Amino acid sequence: MGHNVDLQNLMGLPEYVRCPKCKEKTKTWFDEYDIDCGEPQAKEGIMHLDVQCAHCEEDFEYTVEVKPNSSPK
Repeated sequence: MGHNVDLQNLMGLPEYVRCPKCKEKTKTWFDEYDIDCGEPQAKEGIMHLDVQCAHCEEDFEYTVEVKPNSSPK
């Protein structure tokens, strides 16, 4: 059993994206993203999240730019 995080709620990531291979919209599962899979850590401000298309089963990466918040005053 993995460690799931709701990246949709935390980071505003989309529920569906278009598959680069078959062009169909597929669910991202970012609301239950297993952080034990792939390399979800932000390196140099970029996160690469794994998605599998529900239609053609193509595995692809969804890339997110992570910008640090300014420190609260």
